[in-house]
Parts: sequence; C-alpha cells; structure tokens
Amino acid sequence: MATFRNLVIALARLTGWTNTAAAADYYWSHPDHALDLIQPGRRVRTRPGRGAR
Repeated sequence: MATFRNLVIALARLTGWTNTAAAADYYWSHPDHALDLIQPGRRVRTRPGRGAR
C-alpha cells in the first residue's frame, strides 16, 4: 500500500502539486481527473485558481 501511496504522491508532484494533502483532497473529490495522471494522452487538469508554485 505504501508503494501505491508513494506513486500517487510522485505523480501529483510531477504535475505541479506541492501540497500533497491538497492534491489528495482534490483528486478524492474529482476521481475522473485522477485518470489524467495515469492514462497517456489525456490532458492533465489543474485546479482552478491554483496558480504556479
């Protein structure tokens, strides 16, 4: 289970998330957006108003 958690954290960081708790909350409430992290060719969506960090 720790391996999957670490994989998800790594994918979130690669897409620009710096706060893993915020990323987890976002993808928990938007599971269809989580598929963007693992499926090639899908556009990675960002949280509205997140801004560059």
